[in-house]
Amino acid sequence: MPVCVYEVLENGIPSGEFLKVEHPHGQDFLQIHPYTGQKLIRRIESPHLNLEHSEKKDKKLNESQFVEKRGFIKYEKDAATGKYHKVAGLRGPDEFNPKEVL
Repeated sequence: MPVCVYEVLENGIPSGEFLKVEHPHGQDFLQIHPYTGQKLIRRIESPHLNLEHSEKKDKKLNESQFVEKRGFIKYEKDAATGKYHKVAGLRGPDEFNPKEVL
């Protein structure tokens, strides 16, 4: 959900007090502070970047040992046969054909 930033108005003048609210898409923006009843004005912020992800971290998350250690199963598709073969995990079939499952 997008986060909107509002500034509280005191007698029509921005007070410097800010409020952040998560809004579902399509919901109208706030005009009144939900707790104090003061008027609000919406402020536009620059987009935020999540810098916690990197190629190295994403590669580690996809490693078979990492996946298996956390209890998941990882399958890789064989391009020649179209079957999926288990490369990590303890449960589940060793291989399956998605056309046969349906």
